[in-house]
Amino acid sequence: MTRLASSPNRAFAYAAVLSGLPFAGGFSVTCGLADASVSRDRTRRSATLLDGGWDAVLSTLHPSARWEYPVLHLDYPVDQELRLQGRGLLLQPSFFCRHMPTAFADPALPPVLVYPIEHQVDWSAPGTGTTTDRALGVLVGPTRAALLHAVADGTASTGDLARRAGTTAPNASRHITALREAALVASHRHRNATLHTVTELGLALLGGADPVIPV
Repeated sequence: MTRLASSPNRAFAYAAVLSGLPFAGGFSVTCGLADASVSRDRTRRSATLLDGGWDAVLSTLHPSARWEYPVLHLDYPVDQELRLQGRGLLLQPSFFCRHMPTAFADPALPPVLVYPIEHQVDWSAPGTGTTTDRALGVLVGPTRAALLHAVADGTASTGDLARRAGTTAPNASRHITALREAALVASHRHRNATLHTVTELGLALLGGADPVIPV
């Protein structure tokens, strides 16, 4: 571990092996991409904190998150409780954490919750989605395709998605309704805002995979 810590390239190569990502003479996902992705997540969480407070941050931390003051419920590999007992909780976004949040196994250590960031679609294989993107635009229309890409970038309000997709909020709302009716987007109310997330079917459509159709 000391040797890994002293060599960033070696550490990233090791992380590539653990993540099942290709590594050939250089890590396919650069340090810059990881840093930028984590920084974007922090910026988005900060905006969520300003708009909706800690309730909004904790309830949108992960698709499985359920915030019921003073308890945060999350899907976890094993049944476990992390009791803060007056200690603060460090929220650590992670580029390589997959699927579910995790924490230190030893409850005596400082409380840290590592959660996976929401990656851009095709982040591990840039440039491979061009044909799929064109086909998606033909299938659902350019505005709905842009909104679906935007919501795949992370949980967001209608206004945020409208800005990302370059359209008006009323127009975005109409198209998001159609995407929701097609089970490509899920929406839930939080205080005075409606937050939208991409569904597994939506991600499959964006990635060109064979989707599992909900019944």
